[in-house]
Amino acid sequence: MTGLADKHPFERAPGTPALTTSQIQESMPELPGWTVENGRLVREVTVKNFSAALDLVDRIGKLAEQENHHPDLCIRRWNHVRVEFYTHTVEGLTENDLIMAARINRLPGMEPEVQS
Repeated sequence: MTGLADKHPFERAPGTPALTTSQIQESMPELPGWTVENGRLVREVTVKNFSAALDLVDRIGKLAEQENHHPDLCIRRWNHVRVEFYTHTVEGLTENDLIMAARINRLPGMEPEVQS
């Protein structure tokens, strides 16, 4: 079986429904560090400093651009990066959101502890 991180997002057919809560929960073991908040897939990471936060946001942005599936990104309190996925066209989460979360988890710097 192929894991989420080994897949790539793809355009969904019009009318594709959002994932159910059960479908999302089944995938959560593949997404350590991610939670679901208000229907959005969320990850917060603390890094060493503002420069590291900018670097992490840049790397996430490059991956998102490459895969054509983009999260909301926010740097808070100079060293906290928040990543959120939500597919607006279905008003919920799709497999693409889960795939991108898993792929982002593979990026250096996505460990839950403070990074150097």
